[in-house]
Amino acid sequence: MGVTRQYIYKLVKESKLRASRISGKKSLIRRADIELMMKTKPYERIMPKENFDITEYYTAEEIADKYKVNAKWVWTYTRQHKVPKVRIRQFNYYSKKHINAAFAKYEVDSDLTEWYTPEEIQEKYGMTRVAIRSQVYRNNIPSKKEHGQIFYSKLHFDLSKSSEQESKAEYYTVKEAMEKFNLSRDSVYGILQFHQINREKNGRFVRFLKVEFDKVMGVRK
Repeated sequence: MGVTRQYIYKLVKESKLRASRISGKKSLIRRADIELMMKTKPYERIMPKENFDITEYYTAEEIADKYKVNAKWVWTYTRQHKVPKVRIRQFNYYSKKHINAAFAKYEVDSDLTEWYTPEEIQEKYGMTRVAIRSQVYRNNIPSKKEHGQIFYSKLHFDLSKSSEQESKAEYYTVKEAMEKFNLSRDSVYGILQFHQINREKNGRFVRFLKVEFDKVMGVRK
């Protein structure tokens, strides 16, 4: 390690390095414990204050405030992703460049000002959490996370439900056609194939235009 015996004693005494005493005068330190200590305590660059450009760095509090995360998240993320930092006295400063890049993929349109919580969507539309996530994924609805709480764009979610209702009014599913015209499933598929009515997959359901199917059924009546 390139350090003095006294420094090693200091690390052991401060419980930063594990050691096993095998006699009154002899202790052993495992290589694995040295590597573990080095891994959990990575190098921190210490910079004289006069050479430090504060505009290039965030404090943990600034990151938490700007990106609506908690301080624990900042500590965990910067360690896991090895975000460059400098230490001045007891304070850590994190590279703005790396932090901004990390959050760039989470940025949302600043014009979006109204947001739903999942609970509000559940109450308004009677949807389950799984259905909400599916709706968001299928319609690419903007979302954001603040202090551990997820939010979904009110504008985009309402539009997705509105277009869904309009689309539903224009199409039959196989089951709806069966019930309306008292047909079997095979009969519905037979009519679609014989009259070459286009059909499409919508989630788990096959659907087709009402106007085309109604026209065929009108001819048969």
